[in-house]
Amino acid sequence: MTRRHALASTTDKRLVSYASGSFNAYAAVYGLQQMALLLPAYAVDLEALYGYAGIGDARRLWGVVADLVAAIARVEPTMETLIDFGFTQAIEVDRIIAHGGHFALAESPILKRLDFRSAILGDVGPVVMSAVEHDLVAKPLLELFQDEIRAYDIDAAENAPAGADVRTFRDVVRTLADEPAGFPMWDGRPMFLEEQKALLDYLAKCVGTEIVADALIDEPLGEFLLRGCGRSPDPTSRVTKYSM
Repeated sequence: MTRRHALASTTDKRLVSYASGSFNAYAAVYGLQQMALLLPAYAVDLEALYGYAGIGDARRLWGVVADLVAAIARVEPTMETLIDFGFTQAIEVDRIIAHGGHFALAESPILKRLDFRSAILGDVGPVVMSAVEHDLVAKPLLELFQDEIRAYDIDAAENAPAGADVRTFRDVVRTLADEPAGFPMWDGRPMFLEEQKALLDYLAKCVGTEIVADALIDEPLGEFLLRGCGRSPDPTSRVTKYSM
């Protein structure tokens, strides 16, 4: 029996290395894997309905994938990056549309790690100030991602017919295959294009949430302070900062 929540054997070693760092990091790479495998099917359906000129939404979503990869690996969010990391199916849309706005992560200050060099020399102040500045950006961004995820599921619950079993994107994602070959059924029928787009955006928000959670500085700061007090953190404890 195949183990659930497994990364593909072809996953780039840089993503595998990132995934090994925490439960949040693993969830980010796993969700990225599912999103990237569903995107080609979305592009095919868009082209079937609108022609090749109408695949702009697929190009935008590949741009989101590039942004997420860039945030994970600290590289540029480009088509070349996607190809380098093995997401070669992006070539089918010819080009990507760069991702921007509140949810763009590639250039986000939350990815900046704490610099402990001054604290090693006895000046903890700059480290604490950096931690405060990071917290002021990272925590609201994490909440913004979480609010987007909740909004999708609340909308599904509110629009469900009276007495019907409510199926949300959260339910779909929980049952989605590790390496999906296509979109799941929705209410006993294939997903409409807007539903496909929404599911892909939902997956992207889930991945973004995990990346932000993994980048929170409370854990490394806590470890540093423990060592400063002459105590060592338990190396076997890996607490999930956020979980779907």
